[in-house]
Amino acid sequence: MGTGQWWGTEWQWVSTALARHKLSWGLDYRRDTRISQTNIDLAPPAQYLDARRKGDVLGLYFQDEFALSPDLTLHAGLRWGKQSGSASSVHPRLGLVYWWNPTTAVKLLHGTAYRPPNAYERDYRVDLPGGVVEGASLRSERVRTTELALEHAPTGASRVLLTAFHSSVTDLIAFENASSADRLTVGNTRAVQVHGLEAEAEQRWQGGQRLRVAYGWQRARDPSQAGPLTNAPRHLLKLQWSDTLRWGAVPGVGTGRYAIEAIGIGPRSTLRGTRLPGHVLANATYTTRVADVDVSVGVYNLFNCQHADPASFEIRDDTVRQDGRTYRIKLTYAF
Repeated sequence: MGTGQWWGTEWQWVSTALARHKLSWGLDYRRDTRISQTNIDLAPPAQYLDARRKGDVLGLYFQDEFALSPDLTLHAGLRWGKQSGSASSVHPRLGLVYWWNPTTAVKLLHGTAYRPPNAYERDYRVDLPGGVVEGASLRSERVRTTELALEHAPTGASRVLLTAFHSSVTDLIAFENASSADRLTVGNTRAVQVHGLEAEAEQRWQGGQRLRVAYGWQRARDPSQAGPLTNAPRHLLKLQWSDTLRWGAVPGVGTGRYAIEAIGIGPRSTLRGTRLPGHVLANATYTTRVADVDVSVGVYNLFNCQHADPASFEIRDDTVRQDGRTYRIKLTYAF
């Protein structure tokens, strides 16, 4: 069992004092006041893990949007980040935006980022059969991404986006067999290359209706291994329709909004090489405001599709069956 408690803050300053420049700088900070994980047996009582930790996450960044010409803008940024227990890291981000015409822009983007080990990867250690034992010290994952995008928005109500991308991930954190029998360890074991294409179209109408369609094709591989990566589908599809719904005859109930979406995931491979078939899930949600309370009602996996996801390395089964039809109600009160 794991629990966490934290608080955070974010500050940003923006200045246009310099001609043709928009300068942005700021910081974000999070204080983890409690990160705890336990592993116990109830009968007979036994405790195998009691990990408790506190920590800080701090990020500083600076960005300049420099108008090189009326139709060409350079975006240059730098971010420094530090999390307790991990080394600090500096990451640049560059972007060049060319306005072909008032409705069409071409964007060339490049940037790097990192992900420190999370609490489970860093602290969960149980020296039992099937458990996780200490390995080499973990480094942060690092990713380098380059994108070329074409965005066309002929009106304020319609938009089309085409993107080609390539990403390189190094020091990927993953589970592997330990030297001890029936034990696992966590290490920076892999490097992954991903390239693909994404297409997105959105249309809005004056009555409040909105239609959004997004499709992605990608190929992910580990150059040191043959065969496809686990849980890396080639095809992803999302279709969403939403509209307003008025309840004029019901006192205290404002205008609501409903949405119907379909999410499609292509075939994927498991750790044992089994090929899971693709599937499509449908969800329906409705949100409105009653007095001072935001109300959201949803039905997920509307048609009760039977599907499973590939299991991770530390789970004995090859697949994990996912939820069928699920109902959710969410109430939000702000004060």
